Amino acid sequence: MVASRGQLLVASGDANERRALARVLLAAGFQVLTAPDLDGVHAALRTSALDVVCVALGLVAEPHALERLRDADPRVPVAVAAPSEALARAAALARSAAGFVVQVPVEAPEVMVAGFERAVAERALRAERAAHRDVDALSRGELLEASGLVVRLARQVVAFAELDAAVVVSGEPGTGKRTFARLLCEHGRRAAGPVRLCDAGAVDPSVLEGELFDADTGLLRRAAGGTLVVARLERLPLPLQQRLHQHLWPAGLGVSRGAAGGQAAADVRLCALTDEPVRKLCAERRLHEPLAVRLALRLELPPLRRRRDEIALFAYDFLRRHAPRLGRTIRRIGTETLRRLRARDWPGNLTELEDVVVRAVAACQGEVLLPRDLEGLAERALESGAGVGEELGELPYRAAKARAVQDFDGAYVRYLLAATGGRRREAARRAGLDPANFRRLCHRVGAAPPAGQDPPNCVLPPAGRK
Repeated sequence: MVASRGQLLVASGDANERRALARVLLAAGFQVLTAPDLDGVHAALRTSALDVVCVALGLVAEPHALERLRDADPRVPVAVAAPSEALARAAALARSAAGFVVQVPVEAPEVMVAGFERAVAERALRAERAAHRDVDALSRGELLEASGLVVRLARQVVAFAELDAAVVVSGEPGTGKRTFARLLCEHGRRAAGPVRLCDAGAVDPSVLEGELFDADTGLLRRAAGGTLVVARLERLPLPLQQRLHQHLWPAGLGVSRGAAGGQAAADVRLCALTDEPVRKLCAERRLHEPLAVRLALRLELPPLRRRRDEIALFAYDFLRRHAPRLGRTIRRIGTETLRRLRARDWPGNLTELEDVVVRAVAACQGEVLLPRDLEGLAERALESGAGVGEELGELPYRAAKARAVQDFDGAYVRYLLAATGGRRREAARRAGLDPANFRRLCHRVGAAPPAGQDPPNCVLPPAGRK
């Protein structure tokens, strides 16, 4: 069964036209109601939760009829269905109601369906923005406005910020842990204090102790009065986890009351980020259990594959953000393109989706993102199996094999870099390669981590998503 993509109302005095439009939309997975006149439309707006209204041009030909329909519920976008010879008139009416045009009879179903998909996505996005303007303002225009679930999690983080208790944010790479850490740091009584970041997975363990605990230059000391963010806490050696726990003892409030070895006390709040749930890390003895107990406030971010219904929202959000920066005017994402995006499991989550959208925008030559613009996806190599393209089939065996291996290496490396947020050490670990060999492989295939990656230990940057 096809999951519903939204509830639409089709209104037309022509029963055949109503049925034709409804048939196309039902086949595309929408729920469809029908009405023979404007009275039926107004009744449906009062009694049903509609995402889009599609009304025949003949029903709104009278002056101000479409404006009255729009005013009945300004939140619901309106599409005007018209034959080809009346499209210009329909377009003028639609613009007055911030709507769009559908051509009838339906000659290009995929174009019509894409228009409704976009309208439903924008309707959901506007509804979230209107309902959660307070969190939108706090998020400084980042991902928090695109998803009801993310907004609820953000509100929870803002509530955490009023306390001094240690916080842990867990989620797979690319789910937005650092965005939520930034939100925590920007609110509450510690918002004016310093923020220091230590990425335990990007620093040699032999130097981590000095980085964190040096009496003069340690990050714990430099975060006094503010927040210390420890990314990939599970990669911190257990003896250092135990020492970090001592800085939280005995109050259990995330505030240091003293330290081992005579080190001066540091008034800090701890925000830990982990790629896996705290329970699993404790069960596998990769997290010091007393420290886990002190991580009293916990937030778990779900992976994108469990939120497939929101992929279109995020994709359009990334499109709006990056298309102007890249000098592109792209009006929508094609139906097949969205289907392919929804079908992926996204091991790199939002980071990977954003990277794919940016590359697709850069490759796009028109006003619609098409499947061919997703050429950079690793799935081309990893899901194509043993298929041989026409280009390879024209080459001698040895040359074709060399080309296929080269293409696979490039796709594999880019896939790992996207899945790990550009962290070469982690990508090398997943590939089972020595970091130096993996670096040489990256250079050979011309792959590099995305620009703007955080340095290992630094002040938390003003933007990013890890």
